[in-house]
Amino acid sequence: MARMRRRIDPETHQPEAVTFLAAAVERPLPQPDFGAVEADEGEDDDGGDDEVLASREPRARGRAPIFEHSQRSIVSLISDIELGVIALPDLQRPFVWEDTKVRDLLDSLFVGFPVGTVVLWHTAEARDARTVGRGAEANRANALVIDGQQRLTALYAVIRGAEVIDREGRKRRIKIAFRPRDGRFEVPDAAIRKDPEFLADVSELWSGKRAKGQIRKELLAGLKMHEREIDAAYGDAVEHNLDRVQGLADFRFPVVDIRRTNQNEEVTEEDVAEIFVRINNQGMRLGQADFVLTLLSVFHGALRDKFEDRAAEISVESVVAVDTQQLLRATCAVGFGRAKMRAIYRFLRGVDPSTGETSVAEREQRLAELRG
Repeated sequence: MARMRRRIDPETHQPEAVTFLAAAVERPLPQPDFGAVEADEGEDDDGGDDEVLASREPRARGRAPIFEHSQRSIVSLISDIELGVIALPDLQRPFVWEDTKVRDLLDSLFVGFPVGTVVLWHTAEARDARTVGRGAEANRANALVIDGQQRLTALYAVIRGAEVIDREGRKRRIKIAFRPRDGRFEVPDAAIRKDPEFLADVSELWSGKRAKGQIRKELLAGLKMHEREIDAAYGDAVEHNLDRVQGLADFRFPVVDIRRTNQNEEVTEEDVAEIFVRINNQGMRLGQADFVLTLLSVFHGALRDKFEDRAAEISVESVVAVDTQQLLRATCAVGFGRAKMRAIYRFLRGVDPSTGETSVAEREQRLAELRG
């Protein structure tokens, strides 16, 4: 159904939202200009606020690559996670995968399909970060995960049988069942847990609590107890598939290592923020608000924490929940006269609209103003 639109009579209309915000900040705020031309329907945060204008100034922009390609086994990556060498920078999001996605990742590895790339940022000095898979646990690391968080966390959780912290802040185990007869992974339900053909928790193959030979022997014995027919072909398939699953720990992930590749090309926080935005702007598109929160994470993690904590407090006190993005948008609308996230992102980065260049001084000043 088409949305009905009507002009508002400025003589009688009371803009409640503006009045509320003005009372909250204890100062007058700009009132809507009802005589202005209405924006096109459907305009969103991808619109043209603060677009870079054409510049005639010469600029040397190209440079040598600031990354190298390598390969790392899953067990090697997990070992570095446990040692705290690899961790998550604040710009990454919590573990959000459903168990079905973890199942699909294991299945892709099992049949030899590509599963993407891990991108690591190698810093000159250790930085504060969160340990992969364990939420807000403090850590200092030199290799920070820029892309591949969900895959690394999923593999860490399944291979080590460890709990993870989900987006709600809850601890949980990820359990994936495996049927050795035909090499099928499933999210276990009541029927699968009772089915003697399934290994209810594939993590057992890596935990060391039972040897693979013992798991195979007990699985086949359980089938015989249930009078299931087992021939040589069945036994061979079970042996092959259990070997293949256990060998997943040696799968070699393609890794992109972001680091200084020569004496003159130091990798800056600006570079990393832009790389994160470009990676996540492919495939499933992130909203502009995600980029603003990334910006805060890279340059002022405490300020992002402040917004998140305050949004949570407001949500507890209010009938309607308020998320971090909404609070950030309202704050920037009042403080900077910008409510579109695209404009907020460019403004907070200190982007010069005429050249597209970023100014560190402008960025620091604007983030200081936002902090208040």
